[in-house]
Amino acid sequence: MGVAGAAAATISAQGISFIAAIIYMIKKGLPVPFTKSYIGFKGGQALRILKIGNPIAVQDAFVNISFLIITAVINTMGLVASAAVGIDEKIIVFAMLVPTSFASAVAVMTAQNIGAGKMIRARKGLWVGVALSFIFCVNSFFSGCGYSLFSLIHSMIATFGVRVPVSYFLSKIPGITLFEMGFVPPAATCVSIVLCLIYLNTAKFKVEGEKIISP
Repeated sequence: MGVAGAAAATISAQGISFIAAIIYMIKKGLPVPFTKSYIGFKGGQALRILKIGNPIAVQDAFVNISFLIITAVINTMGLVASAAVGIDEKIIVFAMLVPTSFASAVAVMTAQNIGAGKMIRARKGLWVGVALSFIFCVNSFFSGCGYSLFSLIHSMIATFGVRVPVSYFLSKIPGITLFEMGFVPPAATCVSIVLCLIYLNTAKFKVEGEKIISP
């Protein structure tokens, strides 16, 4: 069925997963009480969710766009390079399950600790996450603190200031290979790390007793 078959298989898998989750929740129940009366709309909370969520959504969108651009650039290097990057992207999707899972955990733990006024404990959780999976946990920490806009800013600087333009210019060098171009993503990540470390040492994250300065 070609591409249509792949699309049908993906949608079917998502549907089966959703149905299985619903059946599991009906049989096992939820760990906390939940009724229809809990469902409602509160403008203030909705705006805060949008304030934190929008930068994350925009960041993800532009990062994916950047990889599309890089893929298009690499396609000009020939069939072998294009196929190699295609394989690499599939491996990345699988490998990224670990750091993204840790990042999700750090975001939740950070928000819980900030809510409890435990900034020191939140920072400890951040560094444990960083030790296990690197830069994604820093973004999650910022989001958990309510500063997701900075995650967007440093990501855009690293992506469109380093990763995309450097990849493009390297691709124009005669005889360049994927080995040399492979150093570009780590270089972009290093830029993000430096910016994140600088931001972490600003007054926003200074510990006052056990309180964080609210955004």
